[in-house]
Amino acid sequence: MEMPSLKALQQLYTAEVLSASRGEQKNTEEVIGLLRLPAGTDADSRLAVYRDGYPSRIAESLQDTYPALFNILGQGSFRNLVRRYLGATDVRHYRLAEVGLDLPAYCIDDALTKDLGFLPDLALLEWRLLEAFHAHLESPVAPQSITALSAEQWETVRFDFQKACSVVESAWPVHDLWSARETPRDAIDLDLEDRPQSCLVFRRGDEVACERIPAGEAQLTRSLVEGSTLSDAVEALADQEEMATRIGPLFARWQQNGLITGFRV
Repeated sequence: MEMPSLKALQQLYTAEVLSASRGEQKNTEEVIGLLRLPAGTDADSRLAVYRDGYPSRIAESLQDTYPALFNILGQGSFRNLVRRYLGATDVRHYRLAEVGLDLPAYCIDDALTKDLGFLPDLALLEWRLLEAFHAHLESPVAPQSITALSAEQWETVRFDFQKACSVVESAWPVHDLWSARETPRDAIDLDLEDRPQSCLVFRRGDEVACERIPAGEAQLTRSLVEGSTLSDAVEALADQEEMATRIGPLFARWQQNGLITGFRV
C-alpha cells in the first residue's frame, strides 16, 4: 500500500475516529492497513479506544457545560442527546469548551423538547453562563461621566456593556430549573406551566452571576445591550411609566457591578 500524505492520513484517521459519534461503522480496511500493531493485538479493538473515547470525552465536557440539563435528563438521556447532537452537527471548534455552542439551537428540534419544552432555553442560559466565565472583562466607565450627561444626551445615548453581560428571556422557569442543578432528580418538584422567567447573566471578577429579573427590566436591558438608544429601549416597553421610575436604580446597580464600559451619544 502506498503511504498517503500526512494531511490525507490525518483526514482518514479523523473520519474513522468520528464514525462512532455519527452512528457509522466504517472499519475501513485502508485505516487498518496503515496501522503497525504489536503481536497478539487486533486493529478493531485498538481503534475502538479512540472511537469510543472521543464521544465520551465530548459528553463529559458537555456535562460540565450543561449541569442543569444533565441533572434533569439523567446520564442515559443526556448521553443520547449528545450522540444525536454530534451526529447532526458539523463540529469545527478547536477548543473543547466550544463544542456545545450549537446545542441550544439543536435542542429546538430534538425529540426530547416535545415533552420538555424548556430544554432550548435552559441550554441557552447555561451556555451564556459559560460565555460569561470566559469573556474578557473591560474596565467599567467612571460613574461621574454618566451622571454628567445632559437631559438631551440621555435621549440618544447608547451604552456599551461587558461582553460577559447578557439577558435570557424564557416562557419557562429557567432560573428555577438552573438553580436545581444539584438537586437530586427525584427531589425536583417545580411548577412549569405559565411561569416565565428572565435572567441577567454577568461576571464579578471570577464569579459568574445569574440573577432573576422582572420581564420589563429584562426587555430594557436586552435592548440596551444590543445597542438601542435609551429612548428607543423605553419606548418599546409595554409599561413605560413604571420602568421610567426604575431606570435610575437600574443604572446604579449596573455601575455597582461594573457592567457598563462606555457610552456613545
